[in-house]
Amino acid sequence: MLTLKTRVAQVRELPAGTTLGYGRTWCLGKPTRVATISAGYADGLPLALTNRGHVLVNGRACPVVGRISMDYTTVDVSRAGAVKPGDEVICLGGSGKGAITPDDWGKLKGTHAYEVICALGNRVERQYIASADR
Repeated sequence: MLTLKTRVAQVRELPAGTTLGYGRTWCLGKPTRVATISAGYADGLPLALTNRGHVLVNGRACPVVGRISMDYTTVDVSRAGAVKPGDEVICLGGSGKGAITPDDWGKLKGTHAYEVICALGNRVERQYIASADR
């Protein structure tokens, strides 16, 4: 299974009315705990995730809030429990019905999974792990 992971860079409590992302594309409707994660479109996160995709933090779906930037993405972690810098974030992968697949991103982009996989940036470290059943 393909997994794309990153880490939380920063967590902040932001007041209602705060705008996020280039072009201020998201406005917080209430006080919100927002995490900045260390991945953006240069790493392969599609711009189509802007304000409508999500990542997994502490096993919880956390919506993307604000425009995806080159190096960073902001997500609402209000429902993810205790989140701190350094915590793992799953952008693609996970388990069970909460898993995020390349097909999911392909649907958001209006394309197919192969384009999503090919768009993973060259600065993303690749690790190939043999499955236990081989």
